[in-house]
Amino acid sequence: MDSHGSSRVPQLLEKLVDHVLGDVLSFDEKSFLLNKASRHLEGNTPTTDYSNFYTVRDAIYTELQHENPETAVSFLNATARLFEDLETRAAYLRHPGEALALLQLIKSSQSETRQRADHHRSRYLHNLPDAFPDSSRRGSPTIHERPQYTPNSTTETTDPERMSAREILWNIHKNQTPSNRQILRELPYTLQGISSSTFTWVEPLPPDPMRAQKTSDGDMDIEYEDDDEQTTTVLALPTHLPWQKIGQLSRLMEPAVLYRNIKEELHRREKAPKTGLVLQALDSAIENELRSYLAFVGVVETEVRRQEMTLQAPDAGVSKEAREYGIGGRMTLTRSIVLLQEATLGLRLVRMILEETQGLVGGQILSLVHAYTYHGDEFVAKFAQRLVPQVARSFFDMLSQWMLSGQLVDPHEEFFIRRTNNNAGGNSADDSNPWDGTFYLAEAYIPDYISREVAEQIFQIGKTLHFIAGACDDREWVDERRALARLDPGVLQLPDSQLREEVSETYERVVSHLNDLLRNKFHLDAHLRGLKDYLLLGKGDFVQLLVESVAPVLERPALQLFRHHLTATLETAVRGSNARHDHPDVLRALDARMLELGHGDIGWDVFTLDYRVEEPLNAVIWDHKSMKEYLRVFNFLWRIKRVSFTLNTTWRQLTLMDRAATRARYLRHPSETNIANRMVSSNTIPYKSSVYGLYHPLVGGLWQGVRDMCCEMVHFVSELEYYINYEVVEMAWGELTRRLDTGDLSVDEIAAAHREYLRTITHKGLLGGGDFLMGELHSLLKIVLAFGVTCEGLHDMSERLHAQSLAQRDGQNNGGVDPGNSILKRIKKIDATLTDLRSQFQASLRRLVQALGKQEDSEMRFLGVRLNFNGFYS
Repeated sequence: MDSHGSSRVPQLLEKLVDHVLGDVLSFDEKSFLLNKASRHLEGNTPTTDYSNFYTVRDAIYTELQHENPETAVSFLNATARLFEDLETRAAYLRHPGEALALLQLIKSSQSETRQRADHHRSRYLHNLPDAFPDSSRRGSPTIHERPQYTPNSTTETTDPERMSAREILWNIHKNQTPSNRQILRELPYTLQGISSSTFTWVEPLPPDPMRAQKTSDGDMDIEYEDDDEQTTTVLALPTHLPWQKIGQLSRLMEPAVLYRNIKEELHRREKAPKTGLVLQALDSAIENELRSYLAFVGVVETEVRRQEMTLQAPDAGVSKEAREYGIGGRMTLTRSIVLLQEATLGLRLVRMILEETQGLVGGQILSLVHAYTYHGDEFVAKFAQRLVPQVARSFFDMLSQWMLSGQLVDPHEEFFIRRTNNNAGGNSADDSNPWDGTFYLAEAYIPDYISREVAEQIFQIGKTLHFIAGACDDREWVDERRALARLDPGVLQLPDSQLREEVSETYERVVSHLNDLLRNKFHLDAHLRGLKDYLLLGKGDFVQLLVESVAPVLERPALQLFRHHLTATLETAVRGSNARHDHPDVLRALDARMLELGHGDIGWDVFTLDYRVEEPLNAVIWDHKSMKEYLRVFNFLWRIKRVSFTLNTTWRQLTLMDRAATRARYLRHPSETNIANRMVSSNTIPYKSSVYGLYHPLVGGLWQGVRDMCCEMVHFVSELEYYINYEVVEMAWGELTRRLDTGDLSVDEIAAAHREYLRTITHKGLLGGGDFLMGELHSLLKIVLAFGVTCEGLHDMSERLHAQSLAQRDGQNNGGVDPGNSILKRIKKIDATLTDLRSQFQASLRRLVQALGKQEDSEMRFLGVRLNFNGFYS
């Protein structure tokens, strides 16, 4: 040993002793140990020329690992800390002989530090295996000096009292069956799930048919009494090994058991009658991981075989005993555990994923696997990141087909978009609607890393493309877009913000083309305007002309009406009004028809306008529900128009009577012309001087009451028409046009805006749709119609009474019973009827005003205020 090495050895020895033993030794013991180590180095300098320091370190580490794993770890840590300094490492690498001596000292120190506890080991001798003869278990003789022991030593003793702890372990392990060498030879086969002479696989027992019970449907339901009965393949380990070795083998064979169980689970899934594509992709990804595991097992097998060839070489420098034990090489059981650690973690994760995906499909599987990418363990996160692209491949294919062509290719119902006819949950949809009656969004199958907003946009993209290709008959644009557009497979791995941006850009392009088709090719705006003008009676001149033209026809019984009569009248009204300037498509959609006939119905009860919208607008604004709502509102508005027409007829009759009375008075008393003109201009002509009441004051007073009632009813109907036409329909129409002009809207957004528009009209126009309010309203309209009929009767009786009066005056009455008495009796009945109608009308209107004042809607409350503007109905 040169002078440079001699000067550094004491310092290194002291540093080593302090690191390994710490504060355990006293100062005297530490000095004694340092002196003994120095003499040991001076007298035991190896003469062998070692050219590789790391080979020597690994050889010693391997030997210590077989004797005591904890000592081996301490040795490895000590050498690592000892040569942390680059200068120290370089110095010892230049003098490998000196390094070998130091390493041997470190090795021997691991055994010397445990000699203090030798007097305690006799209490554990009864637990030792049969590696010692029975005589060695007797009382302890005088303790002799222990010989220096190495694996190559020829000195042996069978007395445990005279042996060190390492010697005891050596006697245990040298008689171990199987040896470490045999275990290593069979390790590659066991890791692949293949039985060997030492390790055998125990298959699960088949179910006992004697314990099988038949269910009600005839299938075999296996039920076991013992819940711990074996259901998976297990690995049988040798039972005569020390428990420390059993624990080591358990850790070593864990990946083998995991691999075998995973293979069995995959085989069971292959036999399943219905397996989804995403689940198949997961199984394929797991198969790839298993192939990688087998490739690594092949590397382990290569190392084991190379070590076998090295140990069998004559110049290997390893004794026969050590060779049989399996030391002297780089591959050991502990090293194998370390090498297989990552593979074991990967197989554990695969096994966990297999268990957690039981019963999951499609996006649920993706959610589970993707969740591991955010795991705190870097190994688990990277492992999951490697699995996600493989598992999501089939899911991505479904997504591409949906977002590029609007086609749903999902044979196993794994995608988060489903067909309505396959919906077992009973989601109702109109099958005739090409939009709502085809697809729906299954929220339970949306992957967790795709937000609800992005999933809704994806749903709208494919649904819109399907609608454009089918209902809009524009498949060429869809095919052209599919040929030009490409969807990156990595879109499913993008962060939520980038994925939302990618999907939003595609959504805007598709929806923009849809709006262009609906508004320019299919004239959506014109049809919405047509529905408002004709079914909601918004085109005033057309409605007035239609009512006047069709009124004589509708007065007849419904059984006497024919559809061609109604269509001819409708055509006349269109040609005679501004409706003739509307869009041709709108006029073609307009039609007249009769509702189902009832007993005693007249034409007013069964007449209705019809509006026929074809694809694709029938999916947007004219579905079955919207059609019913439009028909309901039209019937109500048509009834109001009928009442208004009746009141106008009555008012016209009153006006004509006033003018006729004025003319008669002028002809009979020319001197009173100026007075008559003033009375006509001031509208104060007394009815007792009218033509019909010239000789009967009772009739003149009755017509005065009719005029008062007519004024009340005209006020009521006028306020109701104003409220519906302006405060309900026009306000709702303004809101609808504002929403449609905000930008490009999807079919669902357009349909939602139209439904809200129609809902507002239905709710406010029908006074909330409540039974009480609508009941009172219909009662008022019936009273007005009855009033019109009563006025017609009074008008007829007045004419007959006037004719009778003229005959009596001219002396043309032939005598007998005065025929005017019967007419007067009927007029009195009419008077009673009018009085009753007036009281009913005022009472019903009073209840309606009070109910409107309690409504939440401000427009409905204000309608009550206008109806009772002077407090008469309070």
